[in-house]
Amino acid sequence: QIVAAVVRTMQNTSDMETARCTTSILHNLSHHREGLLSIFKSGGIPALVRMLSSPVESVLFYAITTLHNLLLYQEGAKMAVRLADGLPNGGPQALVQIMRNYNYEKLLWTTSRVLKVLSVCPSNKPAIVEAGGMQALGKHLTSNSPRLVQNCMWTLRNLSDVATKQEGLDNVLKILVNQLSSDDVNVLTCAT
Repeated sequence: QIVAAVVRTMQNTSDMETARCTTSILHNLSHHREGLLSIFKSGGIPALVRMLSSPVESVLFYAITTLHNLLLYQEGAKMAVRLADGLPNGGPQALVQIMRNYNYEKLLWTTSRVLKVLSVCPSNKPAIVEAGGMQALGKHLTSNSPRLVQNCMWTLRNLSDVATKQEGLDNVLKILVNQLSSDDVNVLTCAT
């Protein structure tokens, strides 16, 4: 009942501080199996999908991390994201926009993790690519954060079969060709 009240508050508030606090609570709960189940049963997924349009970095971080935890560890979460119209309502576009417009490493890393999970599903790939995902992910291939670079490379690899007719990937391809000199097996797997 408490989790349901937090979800309702998050859905009904226009106050950014309340949005930050409620997404933070769900984020903390999402680190525990019982918390994931409570969020799932309380209708937290549609509320979290709506929070992806927040202009506040901390709200985005909490919402994305919580969704990521749900997608990875809660049975039925992927279907719930689809039922919440997470894809048609601009979920991939919101994630790509975060990759394009923000510099906060932890937010970018978390967003790239969610995109990586979504990019293995054939129905998600076109939405990510059409939202400019290849270019947005490519922008971070020269980041100082190895974990961000690796997630971006894996996601680009997952999307590459759908992005065969994409324009504006020259820079991304140059960076990937340069990566072929790496000794890291993960980098080589993604760059080829």
